[in-house]
Amino acid sequence: MATNGPSDDPGRRGRWAQRENEHRRRPYEAALAAWRRADVELRHMLASARTYRGRPPGDVPPSLRMRRGETLLWNAPGARLIELRHQPALPPPGYASLPELTWAAGQAPPAQANVSDIGAVSVTNQRVVFHGSRHNREWAFAKLTGLAHDLPTSSTLMRVSNRKYVSGLVLDPGASVGFRFNLALGLADAMGDRAGFVAHLERLLVHHQSLLPSPPALVGPAQAPHAARTALGVLRTAYFGPRGASPRRRALQGLVTVALTLGLIGQVLPHAPVTIASVGRPSTLVPSALAPTVPAPTVPAPTVPAPSLAPAEVATDVAEPVVTVTITQAPSSEPVPEAADPAVTVTIEVTSTPAPEPPAVPSPRPPAQAEITAAQSPPAPPPETAPPPETAPPSEAAPPSEAAPPSEAAPPSEAAPMPEAVPLCDAPANPYGYTFCDGDLITDPKPDICRYFHCIPNFWEGKGYMIECSDGKVSMSGGRQGSCSYHGGNRRRVHQGR
Repeated sequence: MATNGPSDDPGRRGRWAQRENEHRRRPYEAALAAWRRADVELRHMLASARTYRGRPPGDVPPSLRMRRGETLLWNAPGARLIELRHQPALPPPGYASLPELTWAAGQAPPAQANVSDIGAVSVTNQRVVFHGSRHNREWAFAKLTGLAHDLPTSSTLMRVSNRKYVSGLVLDPGASVGFRFNLALGLADAMGDRAGFVAHLERLLVHHQSLLPSPPALVGPAQAPHAARTALGVLRTAYFGPRGASPRRRALQGLVTVALTLGLIGQVLPHAPVTIASVGRPSTLVPSALAPTVPAPTVPAPTVPAPSLAPAEVATDVAEPVVTVTITQAPSSEPVPEAADPAVTVTIEVTSTPAPEPPAVPSPRPPAQAEITAAQSPPAPPPETAPPPETAPPSEAAPPSEAAPPSEAAPPSEAAPMPEAVPLCDAPANPYGYTFCDGDLITDPKPDICRYFHCIPNFWEGKGYMIECSDGKVSMSGGRQGSCSYHGGNRRRVHQGR
């Protein structure tokens, strides 16, 4: 009767199925949570569009002068007034694209905008009004000719026919959703089309129901891969990086792991010359230089005279092994996607060539016992001079391991001190020493710096130095006019630690 081997262990297969199902459920649960939040938001918008008629007169702020027939729909503090000195193309105003009002196709949000004031914003059924400490601004719906929302920066740009330049507002992320909805509701009331706005939200809700994420297909223990395949997958990840990694990272990881492998081979076989045969891709490694050179310990030999041999008759008893590492990439005529794993075979071959047998040499006549005794006896030293160490008999020589006592080696504490860690001053942990403390300005950040800092959407379009905005995001527009204008203004600079 056949027995189950390690690859058929039911416990291993059960654990694999549990991990795989957890891996599949995690993105599904995240997508389902996002879908539920959007569903609640849409249903709340629909209920408000059907029944909401505005705030009571007692909630109107004293700074807002209400006009005849005007109703306050929404107001909030902390809005930032922005102004643009150029003329971006904005789509016409309307509620038909709610809640996805964003920049028109082919248009990008403004890279530079001046924050001129901070104050309260009010939305009515006739206009949007801003009251700041220095400026008051009004955007009447009857004169509105362009409207655009930028969802990532929580900003809104509006163009009116009675003003030359485009201006707008930047709100906190928590207030931007209510502002966009009440702005669309006010536009619908101004056009006398509240019923059309309600019908539009109902269509959005029906479409949203069709976007409900489907649960993933679960697997069972019987679908677990073979243990050998799992081991190959681990080796592939170790040598060429995880799935989805950038080609640059995978190539770098492959070079490092191959170099470490060759170094390990050099440690195991320190005297074996290592050669690389690269098929399909040139290699720039010199593995033979990675193997450390360990000098053989010197043991004094007896002074017994040996028979002389001609140089041509000297032969090596044991041949040194030769290690050959072959890295082969299988050619393919079909295009390989960027995230696919390259088909690479690493072959390590250790060969040893037997040494040729030495020619027969006639045995010399054994010396007489008196000659051997005379050759082994050292000359009598002078009475006042100690015998030199090299004349000591072989039996008294110290073994190679005792040649250098551990006490004579330099202690680890005498090594060169490691540089102290750069203080971050509340900056995110990163391997480049970027800090909020004093240091040099950063004008050319590392390509993967957005993995450690929260970058704004147009981070790489900046032409200044790296700076942190008031909302915690970083920008490359430091030293430029209008830097961090969509993020509450400048907070502090990011430096290269010294």
